[in-house]
Amino acid sequence: MTSERLRAETEAIDWVIRLRDPDFRDWDGFTSWLEASPIHAGIYDEVAAADQDVGNILKSRSDEVPANDDSAAPSPVRRAVLGWSAAAAVAAVIGSYALMPGQAALEMVTVAAGEHRSVVLSDGSSIALNGGTRLYYDRDGRFARLDHGEALFAVVHNEENPFIVEAAGRQLVDAGTAFNVIASDGDLDVAVSEGEVVVEPQSEAIALTAGEAVHIAGGTAIRRPIVPGDVASWRQGRLVYADTPLRFVASDLARNLGVDIEVAANAADSRFTGTIQLGAEPQILLPVVGRLVGGEAQQADGVWTIMKD
Repeated sequence: MTSERLRAETEAIDWVIRLRDPDFRDWDGFTSWLEASPIHAGIYDEVAAADQDVGNILKSRSDEVPANDDSAAPSPVRRAVLGWSAAAAVAAVIGSYALMPGQAALEMVTVAAGEHRSVVLSDGSSIALNGGTRLYYDRDGRFARLDHGEALFAVVHNEENPFIVEAAGRQLVDAGTAFNVIASDGDLDVAVSEGEVVVEPQSEAIALTAGEAVHIAGGTAIRRPIVPGDVASWRQGRLVYADTPLRFVASDLARNLGVDIEVAANAADSRFTGTIQLGAEPQILLPVVGRLVGGEAQQADGVWTIMKD
């Protein structure tokens, strides 16, 4: 998903929330937003339709519950907009989504590319989210689902109730640790800085301890040693790589800089070792990155392309 679409989805959710208000009057602002991009109208229609579908499902379930049976009533859908500031058009949108009957509602947080956010759970565990990320989580439980993007989990130890993370169609289980997870286009990357994590405990049961990582693409899992202090280095404003495919470097940069980045065909097999310091504007940083990988970075139609000379 491009940063433009993710940002548009976040803004569309905001408009759906605002339009629910009977006193809504900002029709000029809504019209201007629709006309600002050719994708806005279609995305708004998708979000509004999904919102209506959820409402109909919950109403249907509510109709099936006896009026005096409070315990069986489904959790209401709620969305709250957090983190709005003048510095960013959208920082995050959080909401709750009802699951199957009997399950707790999950809250959702969506972070636009180029932004960071964090969530603290009731047991003291915390989740730090990088840009271009969408996460569902149970604030009062020990469960989270990383839909896409990158998140650092710092989990409070509880042997009897391990923390479970779902990402890229796989399950991760830990009992108290710190680990970084990336889910992108069906690929999964897990890096552990403290404690132990088991990936797919019911099948492959890949056990990772501090200083270990695994990348899973398709049916192939590749383990690698890492420096624990480099896990989630994006939080310290740097990206650290060791013989990493350039396409993963580009994805990381896109999440952190809030721009769309592609890798040209002639650089598709390139790998990079080194540290990239964040903080500079994309137009300054990306040409430097291009030179670091033995090529150049060019921008056209809002998209940066890293290519070999």
